[in-house]
Amino acid sequence: MPQDALLYLTFHGSKNMFAGLQRNALFSNPQYRQFAQPLRQIGRLLEGENAVYARPGAARIPEVTFVAAPGKSVDGTAIIDHLVKQYAHRVPTVSYVNGSEVHAFGSNGLGLYYANVDGKLVVTDQAAGIRGVGNGKPLRDSADFKDAADASGLPGKSYGFLYVNIHSSIPLVEKLSQSKLPAEIARNVEPLRSAVEYAVSHSHEFQVTFFLRIT
Repeated sequence: MPQDALLYLTFHGSKNMFAGLQRNALFSNPQYRQFAQPLRQIGRLLEGENAVYARPGAARIPEVTFVAAPGKSVDGTAIIDHLVKQYAHRVPTVSYVNGSEVHAFGSNGLGLYYANVDGKLVVTDQAAGIRGVGNGKPLRDSADFKDAADASGLPGKSYGFLYVNIHSSIPLVEKLSQSKLPAEIARNVEPLRSAVEYAVSHSHEFQVTFFLRIT
């Protein structure tokens, strides 16, 4: 993940995670039955390790990118193409970014962009999100992230974790809202540096840890 990610969430899926939808009473209702198949298709994309992150983007809009590793036999772009064509009745434009075929709906550089990049499915709101995967310095080299991970005791393996660079996110929030934080709120958040939450298991115990780092 890019070094300048301000928010990063990772989680693991499981094989056939939505396979039981047909047996769910909700989807026996004709009104909701149509959603069972697309949810199963989305479940195929989420079977492996997944991540969502946000970082500064074009103009005031942050870049929000989702990366999934669904497996070698799953074509993530083809699944999204099918869903978009069937339910939105639209056909994406096709271009190339760093050698990857990118399918897109958007204007002025903002919209929906998705591509298969080195065996991963990447979905983002800006083309820069496609270029950012696997290029440049990774998040683990960020001094802010390393300090937060070390202080929180973040293990090398977990069921998933959330990292938020609070200090660096505040200017982005102000830029997005085109206004400064009220003075009272600004004073309260000024000492906050970052937050980390992660989940691990120990024998028969499932542990969730939340760590807030302040100056």
